[in-house]
Amino acid sequence: MPKITTVSSVDERSYQDEFYSCLYGDNDKWKEYVNVDRSTDGYTEGILFEHKINVTSYGEAKALSQAIIYLTRFNRNGVPVPRYVCLVSQEEEKIFVYDMKNYLPYIIDIEQYANMQASKGIPNFQNRIGRRMMMISYELGSYAGMKDIASFVEKPAETLKVNITPHNVYGWSVYYYDHAKDFHQKPEKKAFFNELRNLSGALSSYIEPWTGDETDFRFIMDMLNDPMTQKRLGCYTPPQYSKLSASLVRKAADRIIKAGKKD
Repeated sequence: MPKITTVSSVDERSYQDEFYSCLYGDNDKWKEYVNVDRSTDGYTEGILFEHKINVTSYGEAKALSQAIIYLTRFNRNGVPVPRYVCLVSQEEEKIFVYDMKNYLPYIIDIEQYANMQASKGIPNFQNRIGRRMMMISYELGSYAGMKDIASFVEKPAETLKVNITPHNVYGWSVYYYDHAKDFHQKPEKKAFFNELRNLSGALSSYIEPWTGDETDFRFIMDMLNDPMTQKRLGCYTPPQYSKLSASLVRKAADRIIKAGKKD
């Protein structure tokens, strides 16, 4: 159990840093465990954290629905989907824990939910919210006060298994190609489809066995090529050319802006 530090700031972003530091260790050690990207407040392989100054006043259902939108995007983009959501209420010093297994129909409905504006949440979700798994009280800056949440967080990570569809197959293909060698698999399209059907390696913990047909992806099949095949087919732009193109676009934009100011 890490040494507990004292709260030093009260703004929301600094509070989040302090929360993770207390939970995982002093200073920046928590960054080894928590990813703060993809517009989220932080996530591990098994938990998505959604911070609010006060969950009760903000609306527990709205906060949960925002987390669900993020997880739907995880599914679309080929990011392992954490099984649990922890809504952290900073003023109340309470954490509302939800099991996302009960919300899987939302997470697999990429068409409807992945492109929603997360800050607005899912409309009318307060009428559909289920029973929370538990509520954990904590006290930031106290060893004993963080013990219960630490015990929950330290449990082995669990993820949700999702089905492969035309809406998420590209994201999971990227995940497979990035991790295939870690499981002694070939980062090739044929091997990718074999893994989808006979899960044994890179995707085995994250998706359900795929029983569809490759024709389901006929309109995006070129996108599913492995990186080497894309390079061979000319579907790859070397980094130096990408940087040059971006530089030229910026210069053109600057000229347009300057011309507009003169007018």
